[in-house]
Amino acid sequence: MTTRIGAMFTPNAVDDLANTAVGTGPFTVDSFTPGDSLVLAARSDYWGQTPALSTVTLRYFDDSNALNNALLTGGIDAISGLPSFDSMSLFSDTAEFTTYSGSTNSEVVLSLNNASGIFTDARVRQAVSYAIDRETLIQNATGGTGTLIGSMVPPTDPWYDASLVDAYPYDPAKARELIEEAGVAGETIRFRIPNLENVQAAAQQVQSDLTAVGLTVEIETLEFPAVWLEDVFTGHDYDMSIVTHVEARDILTYANPDYYWGFDNAEFQDLVSRADEGSTDEQTQYMRQAAKLLSDLAVSDWLYLQAYVTITAAGVTGLPVNLLGESLNVTNVSWS
Repeated sequence: MTTRIGAMFTPNAVDDLANTAVGTGPFTVDSFTPGDSLVLAARSDYWGQTPALSTVTLRYFDDSNALNNALLTGGIDAISGLPSFDSMSLFSDTAEFTTYSGSTNSEVVLSLNNASGIFTDARVRQAVSYAIDRETLIQNATGGTGTLIGSMVPPTDPWYDASLVDAYPYDPAKARELIEEAGVAGETIRFRIPNLENVQAAAQQVQSDLTAVGLTVEIETLEFPAVWLEDVFTGHDYDMSIVTHVEARDILTYANPDYYWGFDNAEFQDLVSRADEGSTDEQTQYMRQAAKLLSDLAVSDWLYLQAYVTITAAGVTGLPVNLLGESLNVTNVSWS
């Protein structure tokens, strides 16, 4: 109910949602220029906390270089959720800017098609998990800001199990052994990824690591979201992919055989059903068991938990450090 799905408004206000704002809260929409900016004005009659600033402007950029230059030249005062981790060094070595690295509940997942191809064999999936040097991958893809998690459960969930982080240590020899045992050495993997910067950096290392243990990996970059959603997510036309999953408690997607993982396991489905029906303690117990089952079967490779990086000009305070939902609260933003 706290997401857009739970939004409530009067039926007579929905005729022109694309152009006319409908909402509640400490701000009103002063102006909106699609693709350029959204200007919020503090609402004088708001019942709750009065915003620290009378006006907040959110600007949109479709190019990370233009975004960085806007902050460097004073065109904007903060970047909330840095899209390109390669640019962190532009701001980290100067007193003009402050960098915050916070948490999210967004898992960056190396998805494996459990329903077709070589990944129907758990040994091959396990081989992939042993083959990937995730510590180095985090450095290459995120500048070291990501966090190892080992499952589809972020640390903010009560059934997070830290022991799963070490379930598949980097072990190329073990990976090669499993690949030989499964008889798939030299097999080609169709690695279809979205055209996102952090994904492409991670994909290059995955390709290198899997090549080193005897698999052939062909990367195909797809336009995101349109083509990736149609071909991979909806069409299940892939062997392996990478995408960030931002939905809350999305471990439950593995209970759906029609989801793009292609994972159909009665034991897992039973565990999450018991968790849903049980007490709070039973829910935690069964969900931990469910997460361990996914790990044991190496259904996916959970590469890392994405960090939320915020960079502000000196003196800007009050932006959220962590992002665990869909909203960006700017009520407390101010100049110190």
